[in-house]
Amino acid sequence: MMELLKRLMRKYDIKVVLFKQRGEHIKQEFDIGRKVRKKDGTVSLKLWYERREVPYPDGKYIYITHKGKEAINFFVSGEGEYTPIELKAPNTSLEPVEKETLFYYTTQVERLHEKYKKEKEWWEKYGQLIGLGVIVAALIFVTIFVTNSMVKISAIAQATSANIARAAEIITQQGQVLTQAKAAAKPPF
Repeated sequence: MMELLKRLMRKYDIKVVLFKQRGEHIKQEFDIGRKVRKKDGTVSLKLWYERREVPYPDGKYIYITHKGKEAINFFVSGEGEYTPIELKAPNTSLEPVEKETLFYYTTQVERLHEKYKKEKEWWEKYGQLIGLGVIVAALIFVTIFVTNSMVKISAIAQATSANIARAAEIITQQGQVLTQAKAAAKPPF
């Protein structure tokens, strides 16, 4: 399902904002669209949710979003007529920043750079020692584990050899008893 949605979003890569007139109110809706070139050379915009094609507007009605995608605004009248609109921000102006404010921001940035530079230097200085300590601790742990296992294995081997020796003694005793019984049971002629 997600793969289908991803393919759909790649195909329909234009963001469309619709301002629909509903009585006295205007409702804002969102849609996605894609450019469609017809055989006769005309270009239209196919809308996904609205399931219709509208003429592709001129470049002055197209703007780029913060994600780098094209976006177009349309006004939809009560009769269903799609008209591209250009939205402008009111009274946008650039004012210079005061020197004190600019100095404050630049010193803040410099302080942050110094702080993170010190942290980076600390890791460069002690990082190898920390890594070496972790490796040594791992080796000690493995050595203890292997030694413990070897002690258990040797104890089991000693117990097994003692059991085998006892079994051999019992077998020889029984063999001697059998030979004595055979000797006693043989006729004397």
